[in-house]
Amino acid sequence: QMRQNEAFAVQSLRDLNAALALYAERCPKFGFPQNRLLADPKDCGIPARVDIAKIDQRLLPDGHGYDFRYWPQSVNANGRIDSYAATATPLRFDWTGRSSFYTDQSGVIRFSSVGVADSSSPEIGTTER
Repeated sequence: QMRQNEAFAVQSLRDLNAALALYAERCPKFGFPQNRLLADPKDCGIPARVDIAKIDQRLLPDGHGYDFRYWPQSVNANGRIDSYAATATPLRFDWTGRSSFYTDQSGVIRFSSVGVADSSSPEIGTTER
């Protein structure tokens, strides 16, 4: 079950990265959204909607034993959000998952098996675990 939870967490972060990149592309004035609920792109003056409601529903706390967090990082002088960070952390280490995960606007997913993953954690796919 832990492996399934971890796979779910990683895929959810990949989906989130893709949705956030699309949002930033379609809303260049705003960059990334202020929160995970993601404003409607028609607020940017474009008619298309970035449909990520299903992703957000999956990223509610306690999603397959993981707690998901998203927060904007840097805001430029015009108020545009240029970067973000997101984490997926097991609700109970060694029970719902062995690793926590981190990602940002680079799209790279990092992991840690000794606490919350961050930007200095190794990338997924490396042998350190």
